Amino acid sequence: MPESKIATIRPAVAATAADHPSEVAGRKRLLYAGDLDGEIAARLVALARATAPSGWSLTIACRPKAEGDAEARAGLQRDLAGDLASGRVELLAEVADMDALYRRSALQLFAATHTRKKVDLPLALLEGLARGVPAAIVDVSPAAELLHVGHDAGLRAGLAAPAEPDAFARAIAEVVHGDTVASWSEHAAALAAREFSLTQMAGRYDALYSDLESKRRK
Repeated sequence: MPESKIATIRPAVAATAADHPSEVAGRKRLLYAGDLDGEIAARLVALARATAPSGWSLTIACRPKAEGDAEARAGLQRDLAGDLASGRVELLAEVADMDALYRRSALQLFAATHTRKKVDLPLALLEGLARGVPAAIVDVSPAAELLHVGHDAGLRAGLAAPAEPDAFARAIAEVVHGDTVASWSEHAAALAAREFSLTQMAGRYDALYSDLESKRRK
């Protein structure tokens, strides 16, 4: 289809107050909220091990609905038994208050290479950005497009990480320090306000309908 016939309307999340970048950077907690399968679990295990020396914690919050969830969850409980026992890693299921998880996290993760049964840009990522929580995303479309949108707007709201588990873990472990996360946090909130607000979404729908109506009358 010609590019001229494609209209991009990005999803929106409700406006909310973002936490101060220095507060976000001081938390030293990673958050993965999404589906769980064996491939994702391998990345999370590698990440938990890679960030252990730096004292970072990891919260894994996955609704037990995805194919392979039970097996992957059992694998995490086995491979990260010591970390789970110490509390450095949390393994959650249904979460009643996602806002509370965002508000104690410094960096959110998208550790999947797919968005099956979801919108192209997972709303959980956008809700985190709005609160000033930057994102580390496996460098695969469509989720990684969020970072490209930020780049086009002059905003770096996180990093694109390799899919291979150890490389994924190293990429994140190398950058989780205060100055980087604080900068990303500021950009994350700005990106959400600029590109994923109700105002921008409504404006793009209005422009599309106006364009279609104009063409219909010709």
